[in-house]
Amino acid sequence: MKNAKIIIFIFMLLTTSCHTNLHDIETQKKHIEQINSDYIQIKDILYKDKQGNYYLQYQYPGYPTGTIAYGYENKVYDLRLRESKIKLLNDVLQENSFHRIDETKYFSDNKNIYAIADFATDINVYILPLQFSNYKVVGQYIKDSQTVFWNARQLLDVEAKYFKVIPANANHPELGYDEKYLYIRNDRLSYEEFNSLNIESTIKNKLKQQYFPEEN
Repeated sequence: MKNAKIIIFIFMLLTTSCHTNLHDIETQKKHIEQINSDYIQIKDILYKDKQGNYYLQYQYPGYPTGTIAYGYENKVYDLRLRESKIKLLNDVLQENSFHRIDETKYFSDNKNIYAIADFATDINVYILPLQFSNYKVVGQYIKDSQTVFWNARQLLDVEAKYFKVIPANANHPELGYDEKYLYIRNDRLSYEEFNSLNIESTIKNKLKQQYFPEEN
């Protein structure tokens, strides 16, 4: 009888826990819906509040698990300046020309190129310091004749005019490369990282000969 009571007690705890989690999820969803209702969508991720201020919407995993949360940012870091100056979107964004670049996570108006990126725990909007007249999207990267960015992170020691990508597959993420280095995201790829990737052998051998000749 004692064991039966323990089993019933545990079952009640589990049932209560499930109901609590479901209640938390529903509460979170209602809270998110309330927050979202404070903003009016203009186009894509561009929103305005009821006072007419611009915001860019970003998405992140919600809590409890099973929810999706949205954030709205009305400030932008201008990476074109030596010391990144924080500006209001109202002061820089051009609504009529604002658009997503192709199907990427980069955006543009008739003056600026924007990216939303997370550094540490903060998610921010950035204006990228690219030449507006000749920028180009290459896979998940964006570049001009001198600079390459992955998200809002600049690649170091890269020859932008030669920069291309090896598309991602089930075995490895997208890889960037120029004439000297391989890159994964915004970092130069070490030989150990490269060697762990399951790339087709013919391609891998050619890459090894070019980028890691000392390992042959």
